Amino acid sequence: MKLEYFDKIDDVSPLSVFFNKTMDKLAALRKLCAPVSFLRNEEIADFQDKAFCNLCRYEYWMHQVVGRLYRWKIDTEEYFSEDFDSSVLQRIKDSVLGEGDIVAETLPYDIWSLCKDILSQARIGVLDSLRVVYGCDVKTYRMSEEGTPIPMTREDIELIDVERQVEAEDDTKRLMAIAGGITAVVQTIHSLGDKDFKEEDIMIMIHRMAESLLMMDFKRAETVLKDWRETHAV
Repeated sequence: MKLEYFDKIDDVSPLSVFFNKTMDKLAALRKLCAPVSFLRNEEIADFQDKAFCNLCRYEYWMHQVVGRLYRWKIDTEEYFSEDFDSSVLQRIKDSVLGEGDIVAETLPYDIWSLCKDILSQARIGVLDSLRVVYGCDVKTYRMSEEGTPIPMTREDIELIDVERQVEAEDDTKRLMAIAGGITAVVQTIHSLGDKDFKEEDIMIMIHRMAESLLMMDFKRAETVLKDWRETHAV
């Protein structure tokens, strides 16, 4: 795989689809920052290296989040189907205790830098973005009412640029909600073994949050968190 391209998530859940679309939107920035040789332009090298490393980190985080949510969903289902198997509890606890765990250690604050990149990318005109990705000017078309492609006008392009910026703002809210949900689950997992919390309640919360985030059902996730905090005075 070439460095200037993202490795997409091979999954059809709404969360995976959203993450893959997010990577698509960052394609121009990725291509601009990807190293192409050992020669360095010292004027931009530090910025370029940092930007590319951050993009790789975002990509890794998205892949790991999807995998971990599926793991939590499967493990909690196994816990209840196997009469509260304690080995499953230990697997859940171990999933957030290792050092260097990007899922467990990433906070909403850390994802804000990704949000800023998405917002910055959206401010770049669609034609400029396509020029960066494909290395040349790209003709753009839209479908007419008759169903035939016709060249886009300047007004068409300007409308798309505005829509991209609005969509980017919505995307940042979704990313912060995902990061906040993951953080809440990690904190809840740390409660396993605490005598003030029932293990069954914790596992139910983890399962419901994993399902909600994979489906990007943020309203349900918010309700799950609200109920959990009210019940357990968190």
